[in-house]
Amino acid sequence: MDLRVLSPEDYRAAWEMQGDDYPFEHYAECLALPSYLNFGLYVGGALAAAITLERVSDTVARFHVAKAARTIGVRRLAQTLTDIKDYLFASGFDIAEAAIPPANRAAAFLALRCGMRETGTEEGKRIFRINREANGS
Repeated sequence: MDLRVLSPEDYRAAWEMQGDDYPFEHYAECLALPSYLNFGLYVGGALAAAITLERVSDTVARFHVAKAARTIGVRRLAQTLTDIKDYLFASGFDIAEAAIPPANRAAAFLALRCGMRETGTEEGKRIFRINREANGS
């Protein structure tokens, strides 16, 4: 398993993993914004998951995660996301969060495995958060 910067050549594969119904061009434009950091989790050289960190504010980072079916276990993915979250807190962020569609139970489970707690809703999505103090950082 290898975590590295997601190259623009892999944007389409990451978009296809998400299954969202907005156009690919919009997705690619968002990933190119300076407030987004895009990573790929590769297994055997193939993209297994896309992890995008969105800088919501100077102290809040939002995770966007898309995973290819049956490529990486939840435990390994949760550990990778937890390591990234710990790095964010060490770098000065106070809150890590995820906005999850209500029907996506697997993503909610993953957020809980990473120590996040559901805190409400925003634009029809469930919001999961953890702050630096709750993380023990």
